Amino acid sequence: MAAMSQVDSSIEDWLQRKQLDCAVWTALGPNDPERKASLSTEEQRMTFLKGLVATGKAQAAREYFEKTPAQIATPFRGRVREELGWN
Repeated sequence: MAAMSQVDSSIEDWLQRKQLDCAVWTALGPNDPERKASLSTEEQRMTFLKGLVATGKAQAAREYFEKTPAQIATPFRGRVREELGWN
């Protein structure tokens, strides 16, 4: 059996803390809203979402946020809920 990586170990620790049996891990970083090869900042992502709202193009993004399980509670999701009212 292959040695457990640091990421695998972190996921295992998280599963135990949350008392979950399994997780689906995609290992994807956040996308840059402009689709550049770099990671975007939280501020850039929030500006992007607010721009979608302002132009009436936020429906798919809002559905994504609102269909995400409640257990996925990240600081950014909290900010989106607070600033955009998406639940």
